[in-house]
Amino acid sequence: MLVWIVILSAFFLALSRFIHSETEGQFFQARERKAFYAAQSGLEYGIGRFLRSDPAQLSDWSETVDTGDSTTCEVIARLLPGNRVLIQATGHVEAYSRSLQVQIQYRNPGGGAPIQIEQIIWKYVGW
Repeated sequence: MLVWIVILSAFFLALSRFIHSETEGQFFQARERKAFYAAQSGLEYGIGRFLRSDPAQLSDWSETVDTGDSTTCEVIARLLPGNRVLIQATGHVEAYSRSLQVQIQYRNPGGGAPIQIEQIIWKYVGW
């Protein structure tokens, strides 16, 4: 009888540890996903800001965007040689962060015409 009590106690202890670790893992994954979605939103914001900018006034910039629910995103845009711009967005949720970046090759037709995109290269950079 005592053997069965020890066996059942060990089983329930192992089961409770497994359930705890599964719950903790889901909590971490939820935060990581939230940081990824914040980075995705920041990247869309950065691309939109770039496309709305005056081609004659293009310059490097950075901005921290509040994406709601204790989530922020740092967006950085850098001009590169050859009519290219690199936009990187890093979403932050508590201690978790995820980064995405896009490199856009564009053409500036001049004369006040809007920027024309020639190529977009996406990259997931942050684990």
